[in-house]
Amino acid sequence: MEIYLKTIKNEKMANNITPPIPRSELVEFTIPSTSQSVFNFPQNLENIERGKVFGIDAFNVADIPLTPSGSAVVNATVFNKAYLILAVDNEERITRFPLFLLRPTSGIRDQQIFDGFKINFTKSKIVIPNTTGLVAGESFLFQFKFREA
Repeated sequence: MEIYLKTIKNEKMANNITPPIPRSELVEFTIPSTSQSVFNFPQNLENIERGKVFGIDAFNVADIPLTPSGSAVVNATVFNKAYLILAVDNEERITRFPLFLLRPTSGIRDQQIFDGFKINFTKSKIVIPNTTGLVAGESFLFQFKFREA
C-alpha cells in the first residue's frame, strides 16, 4: 500500500477554497512523566482508525493554550523537536516526520494533505530526541481529518 503526501501551497488555495472535511476529531494525550521520550497515542481512537485520514494538524501552546480537558498544550521547545511515527496495519509507514510541519499557522506554511490511509494507533507514537523542556501534565494536541472507509 502506498501512502502519498501532497503539499498544497496556500497561495494556490485562493478564494478561501479548502478541501471538504467530512469528519474531524481533536485528540489530546498528556505527557505522564519527564523521564520518557516516546509517547504512544491513546487507544480509544476507533472512529479515526475505521476511517481514512486525509489531514493532520498538530498544535503547540502558541496555537491553543489549553486542551478541551483543561491541560496546557505542549510547549514550543518540545513541539519543535518532536517527531511523528504513524503505522499503517502493523508497519511504521510515516517515520520521523517533524511535528512542526503539521502546525497550521494561518497561511504561513504549506498545508500537508495525505492521500487517505488507515492509522494503527497501537503502533503509532511521538518521539522526542531528548527530554529537555518536557513538562509533566502538558498535552500533545492533534486534529485528524478523515472520511469513513
